[in-house]
Amino acid sequence: MAIRARVFVGLVVFLAASAQFAAADSITFVEVDETTNDAWRTSSVAKNDGDGDNIYGTDGYLIAQYPNGDPLNLVQPSYATIALAPGLNYEGVGAEAHQAVFDDVAQTGPGPVPDLVAGDYWGGGGADGDEGAFFTITLNQSYSFRLTVIGDQTPDNPPGLLWEASRGVRVTGPTSDSGLIDIRGPGDSWRDADVDYVLFDISGDAGDVFTVFGENDSRWGDNALGGVALDTAIPEPSAFVLAALAWALLTGVGARRRSRR
Repeated sequence: MAIRARVFVGLVVFLAASAQFAAADSITFVEVDETTNDAWRTSSVAKNDGDGDNIYGTDGYLIAQYPNGDPLNLVQPSYATIALAPGLNYEGVGAEAHQAVFDDVAQTGPGPVPDLVAGDYWGGGGADGDEGAFFTITLNQSYSFRLTVIGDQTPDNPPGLLWEASRGVRVTGPTSDSGLIDIRGPGDSWRDADVDYVLFDISGDAGDVFTVFGENDSRWGDNALGGVALDTAIPEPSAFVLAALAWALLTGVGARRRSRR
């Protein structure tokens, strides 16, 4: 019986390992965080940021908070390169009346963290439901991370500007697609210029490119997103690890039984 059990577990280990090596890139939608609001860098506000420090963008980010081109707008993670899609425009410093605010990215801690303009990158919206590319993340090594996409960053000033922020977000990879995630909330309840965050878990190999798209809302002529932030995801134990532990346990039990004979 013990031998058969070990053979079975060994087969599970082999199959799990094979699945690991054969796995392609993956994108999993986690949630829309519409409660953190301005406190994206405030560690005393609990959030589902992946690495447990309650700060979005610990690994890196691309945002529009400082003047366009300012180094404070971009921190590259060690495992990837973040880039802005071609053809987009900047709006932030100098347009504070037309943008939401959130924590100054250069400051973190339990708070209060001072707020600065959130800003965004925008392009021509096109027809209702059209999707435009905003950001790319190119991996330079195999890695798993949590991606946060920043939205709901425009107030209703002038009237109608509230709808410039993308109404949906999609992330694609070489073989994967998150599907379009509606970030308006029921009856547009989340559309209030109190910044929202769309979270995805992403895994891929070196050279994989992931693209963030925003869905146009034709109630305003342009389409905009506030940026992206990256954190190292802390994974749950994989099937491979669990099967390996079971194998080690059964092997140890078998060895102890033999030693008692």
